[in-house]
Order: sequence, then structure tokens, then C-alpha cells
Amino acid sequence: MTRFGAVAYLAAIFLAFPVEARQAPNEEELRRHIAYLASDALEGRRPGSIGEALSADYIARHFAEIGLEPGYAEGYLDHVELVDRRVGTIALDWTHDGEIIRIDGDDVLGFGRGEIERFEDRPVVFLGFGRDLGDPDTTPIDLQGTVVLLLADRPGVEQGVGDYEERLRQLAGRGVAAVIGIVQDEPGWAVVEETAGRGRAGLAETPMAPVELMLAPSAGARLLEAAGYDFARLAQRTSAADFEPALLPMRMSGEISTGVYPLTGHNVLAKLPGSGGGGDAVLYLAHHDHLGLCRPEGAADRICNGAVDNASGVAQLIEIAEGLASGEPPDRDIYFLATTAEELGLFGARAFVDAPPLPLRHVVAAINLDTVATSPAGSRLTTVGRGMTPIDPVIALVAAQLGRANYEGEELNTFVERQDGMILLDAGVPALMVGGIRGVAFERFLVGPYHTPDDELTEDTDLSGAAEDVVFHIALGRALADPESYRPPPR
Repeated sequence: MTRFGAVAYLAAIFLAFPVEARQAPNEEELRRHIAYLASDALEGRRPGSIGEALSADYIARHFAEIGLEPGYAEGYLDHVELVDRRVGTIALDWTHDGEIIRIDGDDVLGFGRGEIERFEDRPVVFLGFGRDLGDPDTTPIDLQGTVVLLLADRPGVEQGVGDYEERLRQLAGRGVAAVIGIVQDEPGWAVVEETAGRGRAGLAETPMAPVELMLAPSAGARLLEAAGYDFARLAQRTSAADFEPALLPMRMSGEISTGVYPLTGHNVLAKLPGSGGGGDAVLYLAHHDHLGLCRPEGAADRICNGAVDNASGVAQLIEIAEGLASGEPPDRDIYFLATTAEELGLFGARAFVDAPPLPLRHVVAAINLDTVATSPAGSRLTTVGRGMTPIDPVIALVAAQLGRANYEGEELNTFVERQDGMILLDAGVPALMVGGIRGVAFERFLVGPYHTPDDELTEDTDLSGAAEDVVFHIALGRALADPESYRPPPR
């Protein structure tokens, strides 16, 4: 279809559905949703809390009132089983030729799979970056029951090396007793120290070695040098194609205690059935969880309410669903997903991808809504994920039809890995974020209320831009759900 033909076709869509495409933005409906979801009564909607369950119930009830079908075979809700781990005590004994190698307790951090994990006199293997861990034939040493030392960084040009979390899962599948990641620089170690204090959450079904620890750079160097290796030269050597793992002349014993807390979060999914029957679908999603009680007892305000992040995105999700459901049925199905545990590590989106209610190859586009109430009406549209999917031309055409300025830069793609759409992108689904949401007001939010108790709904919260974007997304959803206006390449 030519550009002129596509514009003409989209114009016909808007003329056919004038109320949906050009309805007056309804800020009060958005405010009503945010007021409930970000109220103190929900205590910040942390997964596993009553507040998060109430949030999921609120969304499911509104989906039902709109007339959407449940997205799961069991209904609107999917239970997402999680585990939250907290740092306990770490006692390790490293021996070389009968002598103990001293490592300061402040130089090692991490978690055990269970509340108490013990291992005794285990061999220690240095794997470098850990290339091709999914294939035992590529590792000449049997890793079963060993303590694995691993460089935690991921070299930019290295082939066959996944990110650190992926390598941990692969090593868990190899039956290791412990994985100890050596951080290679002090700034990286500072990040480990900061994040370890917040604990580590994950899906309950995610494979995990009995012990997973991180070692400070100086401690890693001291350990390897005690075994007769120069740390700097060895780290350089690990990038070579012919690098082979080494069984180190040392043994290790240890006992690790960890606070282990099971949590249950809730994904909420609804379906607007299409009339075409082709099986393809468009997905809109927004995370409904937040940080919960984020300040210690005794603080004046302990609740991170998450009004902008991301009650505002959920409010948009509900209003977009209502707008799309109020017109003629789309050709493609449209799903609406509210995920849990985004703040813990995008785990609700991961649970959806791991057990999707429809084949992911049939999801032709996914639009994520996150932190949307930061800019006023009239803000230009910006895209997180621009140039990474075939959706960009449709955004441009819809924006032109609605008279919205559309920014074509790609620098905002730095946010891609910080939102649920990344999980879908990794699974091969075209996914992005788009709206009038990235500008000066957004930057002020990030350095101000973001992830603090100050992210609350007030009389000054400007919802005009978020309401204007609802109109845009209703039109975009219509276009993406029409095979004549959006035909992504086969995957």
C-alpha cells in the first residue's frame, strides 16, 4: 500500500468511528482510577500484598464491566508465584595447599536457594565469562557439584555468552553447588552492594543454584592470585576463542543463610475478540504493581503509592480498552494485560511470555503503557523502541491524522531494557512504548518523585497529556488491529 493509500485508509477508519477517534479527553476518569490504585489503602501494591490483590481485582472488575472476555481459561487473573530473598549470613572457607585464603565478609554478597545451604570441600572451577553453558559438550570439566567462579560482566563482542542471569540459569541446570560471580570494577561492585540490600526476587520456577554469590574485584583478584593466576591477564585471556575452563588448585566449604519469602502476584488479562478469525492479536499492557512500603517503620510516610508509576498507565489501559470496545469489533483480537512484579524485575511479563494464553507468534504488536502522566496535552509523541519494530510507520500515520507531532529520534531507546516490553521483544514480539511522555516534565519526575513516597496523586497532577494519549492509542489500536493498515513481516 502506498503512503497516500495508507493515509486514505486510516482516514476512512477515523470517519467510520468519529466518537472513538476524536472524543474529548476524559481526565476525570483517569483521575478516578489513579485515585484508587494509588491510595494509601493499597499500600503501594507490592506483589504478595493485599493492596496488589485489590489492584488486580479492581482492574478485572473494570474489564468485565467493559464487556471484555477473560484472557485466561480460568478467568481474568493468573497467579504469578514469586520468591523474595534477603541477605543473611555468609561463611566461606577457601583452602589452597592446606592454607586458608582470607576473604573479608564485606567483599562477598548473595543468596542461597533455601534458608540454609551448606557444602563441604568442593572443587573450584574458573569458567571465565562462561561461554556456551547450555551445551555440556563445550565444557571439558564436569561441573556437577563444583563451585564455579565466573566473570560477572558480559563482554560486548563475545559470542555464546548470555547476560549474567541467563548464565546463572544455565549453571543451575548443570548441577553446580555454587556460582560466584567476580565483579570486575569498583563502580560495578558499588551497584551490587546497593541492590543486594533490597533483596532479590524472582519467579518461583526459575532455576537457581543452591548458592549464588558476588565477589568484589579485589577479593576475586586475591583469590585467583592465591591459586597462581594473574587476575588481569587471566581476565583478558577469557575473551580468546580458545580459552578453556580451569580446575583451580583449591577447595571450598561454606554455609549460607537467606531469608526466603514466597509471594503471589497477579497478572490480569482480558480479550476483545476480533471479527476476522485469523488468530492474530494486538496486545496493550501496563504494570499495576509498585514498591509497597518503601520506608522503615517510624517514617512520616512509608508508602510508595506509585501514582504516575504506574497507576497512570493502568488507568490509560482501562480507558483504551473501553474506547476500543465501544465501537465495531476490530478485525484482529486485542488483548489487555496488567502485569505484576515489574518493579521486582519484569517478572509478570516474563510469566506471561513463559506461559502465554495464545502463541506469541500471533501477537503482531505490543504497546506498553508506563509512567504516562508526566506531560501536558500538546506534547509531541515519542517512542521507546523506535527503529526496532515494524510499528513505526503506523504510529507516524495515526499521529499525522490526529495532528500530533511525532518525534523521530532514537535516543530514548536507552529506556527499552527498563520496561516490560523488553521481555516481549526478547521473545520476538514487536513491542514498544509511545505517547507524549518523554520530555522535561518526565526528566523532572525521574530526579524527583520517582520511586519515592512523593509519587502521589495531587490536584496539581497534570493528566491532560495522558488523556490525549488515550485518544491516540484508541486510533492506533484500531489501525494495528486491521490487517490492511498493518502487515508486519512474518516471524
